[in-house]
Amino acid sequence: MALAAAAILAAVAGLAPVTSVQAHSRGAVLSLAAGLLGGAPLLASGGYDGCVRLWAHDEGGKLQLQESLQAEQGATFSLAAASYDEGSCLLVAGSFSRRLSFWHLLAAPDGAERRIRSDHPLHSEFLHTGWVRSLTFASARHGARQPCRIHSIGCNRIVSWPLRAVRSEVALVSSLPLAPEAELAVYEDGDICERSHDILCLTHGSEEEALACGSIDGAIRVWSTREMISASELKQTPSAWWIGHPDERVTALAFHKGSLLSCGYDGWVRRWRNPAGSVVYPGECGGIAWELESEALPTLTAQMDGNDAKAVRVTSLVVAQCPNMSGEDRVHVGTSGGEVISLDANDLTELSRWSLPPAASAGQKPVRVTALSILPRRAHDEEFSARTTPVVAVGDSAGCVHILT
Repeated sequence: MALAAAAILAAVAGLAPVTSVQAHSRGAVLSLAAGLLGGAPLLASGGYDGCVRLWAHDEGGKLQLQESLQAEQGATFSLAAASYDEGSCLLVAGSFSRRLSFWHLLAAPDGAERRIRSDHPLHSEFLHTGWVRSLTFASARHGARQPCRIHSIGCNRIVSWPLRAVRSEVALVSSLPLAPEAELAVYEDGDICERSHDILCLTHGSEEEALACGSIDGAIRVWSTREMISASELKQTPSAWWIGHPDERVTALAFHKGSLLSCGYDGWVRRWRNPAGSVVYPGECGGIAWELESEALPTLTAQMDGNDAKAVRVTSLVVAQCPNMSGEDRVHVGTSGGEVISLDANDLTELSRWSLPPAASAGQKPVRVTALSILPRRAHDEEFSARTTPVVAVGDSAGCVHILT
């Protein structure tokens, strides 16, 4: 059911939301992923109800529910989507039940009763020993158009799933996971490095040709995937290791033009530079720690919970690259204080912010930002190419999804 956008969000700095929907009725929106299906933007949302809902983003900026997919039992903690040249989309969901579910989505022909063709997961795997908290697609090399594998994490294990093409009803276009190539337990020698705690986030950069993860203890690790043919080589590849957010959780990571962006429960957003350039060289702890390039503390106020004041946490982070050269690339962060803050991706200066409304009653917990995603441009959209502001999807703790521009 669509909600009045003005009643849901208060815009700051003149940037207003386009639309809001009640996406999940039981608890928070835990995950968002966006891709293209048939050349049109598609948004997937996951929540505590175990459903994965697919939303079409129409030319008017509205969200229209297209399909509800049932993932494995338990909350859907992570989602990832990969678009293919002929118009299909591979959607992957990770759940509380420690399973990964894969769907191959096809755009239905014009006039069909349903606009998306997919009823059941084409594949389901049960391997992790903990919740599947994060997923990331990876390409074989810089500039590759299609992903060749997906990495997933549960507790402190990274599992890499190679993808192979399978024949659909229309063409050889989709990807089906094979048996995992590698299961990498992220432990360190206690005499050299502190033992790894649970991993919370994972990202791969095709330009940087690197895989990074962030942990509950504030540690960040990066592996070079430049020369990697098989993911099993991660076991022999030394990782760069450093504490990026001391004594606090690393909640999200994203690569941007050779650097790594991180955020955490300490409220900081940080940009890290690899001192070795594009290659991760071995060092004292498996790899050289990356250097702090810039940082920002956009969460300056305390969040009130009853009579107690709590520090505002940064819960999510996404990077939006400007489609033309006239604007800045932006990093958008979501906070436990209910704000989406836009920063310049290079120096982390603040550009703007949006605020969710306060809780409906004094007894309710404050509404938090729980997930973020950037919607891709519509295929052959010349108007988008001339626009400098991104389209941002925001999930919150009340189960709503908001579209901001």
